[in-house]
Amino acid sequence: MSSRSCLIEESIVESQYAKLLNDRAGAHTGLVIGKFGVGSRDFVLALVPTPPDEPGDAPKHTKGDTTLDVDDEWMLEHAAHVSRMLPGGLFIVGTYAFCSDAAKEVATPALMKVSGDIARSSTPKT
Repeated sequence: MSSRSCLIEESIVESQYAKLLNDRAGAHTGLVIGKFGVGSRDFVLALVPTPPDEPGDAPKHTKGDTTLDVDDEWMLEHAAHVSRMLPGGLFIVGTYAFCSDAAKEVATPALMKVSGDIARSSTPKT
């Protein structure tokens, strides 16, 4: 899977990032929503956190948590639901992880796998 450059809608994404920092959110994963651009440059519009896999469950992350649990099956399921709700022209352009550097190093292989799976299932056919 190759890396891609992206342009970020700073007013939207920075406010979401600042809220995560201010809330001292625990480690978690999510989807990056945007628009595929020309060449290898995408336009990022929003970050969508992956919710708990059961409606009544508490989130798997807790405030100050430094470990990252990547549930690839649930992330794929979440991506399928989000993809169906997006208006025309918007797609899941990637995944994100909000965690410490140490947790990122451990979770990177799982995140790369799930990112590839999501890309194969939700990339527009041209």
